[in-house]
Amino acid sequence: GDAQQLKATRTSEIAALLYALREQRQRPANTVFWLHCGSIGLESFAERLKLTHSLSGLQVFPLEAFTPAHTRTMLQRLWAGKGRSGQMPAPAVEQIITRLDWLVPSFTQQLFHLLFSQRAAWADPEQPTAEDVDRAWDKMISAEHRSYFLHWDSRLDEQLGKVAAARARIILNAASNINRTHTRTSLLNDVAAQQQHTDSIILEQEVRYLLGTLERDGYLVETQDLYVFRSPLLRDYWQKHCVPIPRKASKRAGSAT
Repeated sequence: GDAQQLKATRTSEIAALLYALREQRQRPANTVFWLHCGSIGLESFAERLKLTHSLSGLQVFPLEAFTPAHTRTMLQRLWAGKGRSGQMPAPAVEQIITRLDWLVPSFTQQLFHLLFSQRAAWADPEQPTAEDVDRAWDKMISAEHRSYFLHWDSRLDEQLGKVAAARARIILNAASNINRTHTRTSLLNDVAAQQQHTDSIILEQEVRYLLGTLERDGYLVETQDLYVFRSPLLRDYWQKHCVPIPRKASKRAGSAT
């Protein structure tokens, strides 16, 4: 149909662009240094389209999250940018750092601005507290601000395809539950419980691939053989808005009431 033709055309255009850039990189007489800046997911996207060869020769320079020291400096500059005199109170600064944990500047900036937008609710309009930060956190993961995080969900279909994305969501749904510990085996079992008609060997290979992809793309991190969300903020959002609502099992006809 038209949709399949459009998809094939776009894939062909993407392939042409990636291979053209690869050719430029590999020209011996080319003195131009090519620097490609992009968001997460290029490797996963190229893998799904079987275009990984087009990325050969690239040196990857990942931009890591800020350190706590960098984040403190950033918050003080944001505070000054709001016309505030003096220092942003340390309890609020440290609560932001503690709760975010994964200190990517975008999350820090969004949480700060949301905190400041609630200034009228502070007990002291010049002194935000740790409790004020907690209220801003809850506001940030509310339905009102879903737009901050929607792409973390929607991009799974674009990068992985619908079948693999559905399995990735099973993994993320499980990992967002902080009342359980999550190993590679337990997450495989979570997927297998909902994919019972899939060959076990194929499923194991798929889950292994997905865990690596989700870790590389910033969703999960593996620590001492346990998987957790890299960002507590994204985890709380995922638990609130992405995990399916449990359905109560209906009673069989004729059962005791």
